[in-house]
Amino acid sequence: VEMAMGVRHAPQWIYYYYLKWYRIFVNLYGRLLRSVGYPNLGIPLDEDWLLSSAEKSTNLHNFGRAIHAEPLHLLSTGWNTDPLLSYFGRQIIQQTCTEMLKTRLQSEKEVRSHPEITKSPIEKPVFIIGWPHTGASILHLLLTQDPQFKAFRLWELLHPISPQISAKQDPRIKATSDEMKWWSNIEPPCQPMPQLEVDRPHGCCHLFKQSFIDRHSPIIGNNTSEYWKWLLSRSKEQMTVYYRYYKRQLQLLNYQESRPVRLVMKDSVHMLFIDSLLEVFPDAQIIVTHRDPIHVFESSCLKFTALSRLFYDPKDIQPQALEKRIIDYLDQSLRRMLSFRAREEKKDIFFDCRYDDFVKDRIGMMENIYQHFGWTWNSSLKSTMERFLTTNATDRKSISSTSSHISKEEIKTKFRDYCDTYRI
Repeated sequence: VEMAMGVRHAPQWIYYYYLKWYRIFVNLYGRLLRSVGYPNLGIPLDEDWLLSSAEKSTNLHNFGRAIHAEPLHLLSTGWNTDPLLSYFGRQIIQQTCTEMLKTRLQSEKEVRSHPEITKSPIEKPVFIIGWPHTGASILHLLLTQDPQFKAFRLWELLHPISPQISAKQDPRIKATSDEMKWWSNIEPPCQPMPQLEVDRPHGCCHLFKQSFIDRHSPIIGNNTSEYWKWLLSRSKEQMTVYYRYYKRQLQLLNYQESRPVRLVMKDSVHMLFIDSLLEVFPDAQIIVTHRDPIHVFESSCLKFTALSRLFYDPKDIQPQALEKRIIDYLDQSLRRMLSFRAREEKKDIFFDCRYDDFVKDRIGMMENIYQHFGWTWNSSLKSTMERFLTTNATDRKSISSTSSHISKEEIKTKFRDYCDTYRI
């Protein structure tokens, strides 16, 4: 991976083919190593190696409260013992985990150096939750056209420690741009699906990964079921600890903000733990996005099939098992969200945004959201959002998986009550 990144400034077509053949070569090399008795292919993924590597790279040793230890152990064990994980996949996992640990070490150092960070207020935050591919990204972008709201951009989420210079000169922007160029070239079908625009808001998943709370690995990984069971078994109290750390990360990102702003975050991971979210952010307001489960499933299959090719040789990907993991994630996240909402007395903290209604009239939907929460809506803000929609391509082409082992009828039956309740 390091070697591949060294040629990222070559012309696009050279870079693309270099990465393509690099991956083919190293995966063949990995198969050879595995056949002669090297199951880890010379790329260690055990937690001790990862922790030690991060410490050596940063010369730091304080990871803070060890809430990351158990999920890191389960994830690293799952990946490390996966007999199908490719050489290239092991490289990605090793580097990604090490980077998360390095960021955690640097964050801890920053907070210890500036203890006032933990006193930075996070008041009345807005959370956009809902399945992937339900319109949350454009909703996120539209809200940030309002000066009262702020969302963190991709380069900030990946590299939260500011070098104390102006944003235009910030080296984090170029570093993130280079990383995204690498991702979009190594697996081009990934490019239109994740929001890889460096200077646009992105999801909370990057912050949670510093504590190894990860919604992607249980879907992509063939051998991460124990981690998924662990994640689903977390109680409100147990997950509240992770949300407190997540809040501190938001404070770290926001503490130099000179004007009062309300943060806007989005991620489907919040569907699993709304009770813990509201324990840490009791004044939060939540927008829930909804869409036909068939479209969500088909889009997710396309996305995760492409992502899986980063970690496995194509012939080692198991489409039927992958689809079952996608359905399980959609089902578990929806069930837990609906269960909480049925118990929650404060119904007005939620607003339901149906995808079809949003696509038909984006500005009308935004006005309804503002009215529901009592936010200030005026002609100037409306014009700003309209200009943004005019000058930015916001509609993605309709996509669907070419084939599926789970029929549309099965999906309709599984989520019929949900569709009836929210008129989807």
